[in-house]
Amino acid sequence: MPARTGQQYLDGLDDAREIWLDGERIADVRTHPALRRGVATMAELYEMQYAADRSDIMTYASPSTGDPVGTSYIIPKSPEDLLKRRRMMQYWAEHTCGMMGRSPDFVNINMMGFALWHDYFGEKEPVYGDNIRNYYDYVRENDLCLTHTLVSPQIDRFKPPSEWSNPYLMLGVVKETDAGLIVRGARMLATLAPMSDEIAVYPSTVKRLEPHESRYAIMFSIPIATPGLSFICREPLDHGGTRFDHPLASRFEEMDCMAIFSDVLVPWERLFIYGDVDKHNLLFATVPTLGHVAHQMGVKNMVKTAFLTGLACELAESLGKHTELHIQEMLGEMISYLEMVKAVVIVAEAQAVPGPQDSLMPDRDTLFTMRTLYPRLYPRMIEILRTIGGADLVMPLSHADIQGPLASRLAPYFKDGEVERHVHLTRLAWEVVGDNFGSRQLLYERLYAGDPIRNMAGRYLSYDKAHCQALVQRLLDKGQ
Repeated sequence: MPARTGQQYLDGLDDAREIWLDGERIADVRTHPALRRGVATMAELYEMQYAADRSDIMTYASPSTGDPVGTSYIIPKSPEDLLKRRRMMQYWAEHTCGMMGRSPDFVNINMMGFALWHDYFGEKEPVYGDNIRNYYDYVRENDLCLTHTLVSPQIDRFKPPSEWSNPYLMLGVVKETDAGLIVRGARMLATLAPMSDEIAVYPSTVKRLEPHESRYAIMFSIPIATPGLSFICREPLDHGGTRFDHPLASRFEEMDCMAIFSDVLVPWERLFIYGDVDKHNLLFATVPTLGHVAHQMGVKNMVKTAFLTGLACELAESLGKHTELHIQEMLGEMISYLEMVKAVVIVAEAQAVPGPQDSLMPDRDTLFTMRTLYPRLYPRMIEILRTIGGADLVMPLSHADIQGPLASRLAPYFKDGEVERHVHLTRLAWEVVGDNFGSRQLLYERLYAGDPIRNMAGRYLSYDKAHCQALVQRLLDKGQ
């Protein structure tokens, strides 16, 4: 089928999925007060695929049917393909101000990358390579929205899961059946799960299994509404406030969940890794799909940085601080961050390298620079916003304050005609830097790409430093 419309996406959520929030099962995620507005934003993203002025960017011709399918699934084979994908991702990110980090393009691109390197999955058992290719074709042709999970509950960090009090606290295989595997256990942080169609279960990027722990060596994808699969939501960020008072939370709640598998059936055709500890442990070290995923990260970061830079400039001008030298210095710092992030994305595309099936992949070394630096840049930008906003961010007024009986009393304390705009702006800034929505974003950006310390150390361990060190050796040799 062609790329889905917003309504088709919404229709796909009408199933028997088991989603829990605050101890109660949600009957319909499309209408639940804490989720409905985030779901509506997701529908808007899908509807954008049919925007008359962007359809050539948002979709491409399916290699199977010729129908228009989402560009996030494209296998880039030329610089033009990479540019098209970047523009598509940028349109989506701009619609969410970069605040929905797990929009559907994130996992779509990941699945495309896995399919490109299907030989890895099928090296010992060809069926698993076929499964990952077939699944990529399936999600592309049906334009599915996927959540993913790769983190296990932190029960005991000093013992392997096989030595925990219950060996099925970590997700593992209970038994085989004619139809597939029965799995039991839990996974953490399935962002976007309540509003997704399927969940992809990945190996951990850092946790290594021991040779005798093959029951945990699994990778698969199944529908959200699979019997026995349930999701426990964290406390919601959207509490039903107005879009004036909560312009971000009222639109961009993507919800994080714990996934519990209670003897869930995984069909054989949905398995990509099974029982192979080496394949499980070496997936992300061997399959360079993160180069494609980092392209999505880079575009999201580019848009998010532009949004924060614009917010900082608007806030400084609204407060009359934009003429102060130290404020100008901080605004210049944010602009420099923005241009740096943009440069990373553009250079990575310009230095793209060949991949399987005549594909092109953006340069990983370039993109990984942003992957490792952004967890440091984002907190600094939040600090700048807090400094610029100062006391105005401590007690932002509400829309009811300036529209109710206090309106005439408050008006003299603002520039003529700017009461509503100023309050709206400070409400937005507070949501970014101070309240629950902003706090979650701050933590999420720190951990978005995994452990920032491991990632930074990994840059040293994996980077080709020969040229850098040769420069030093050449100079030292001249002194002998």
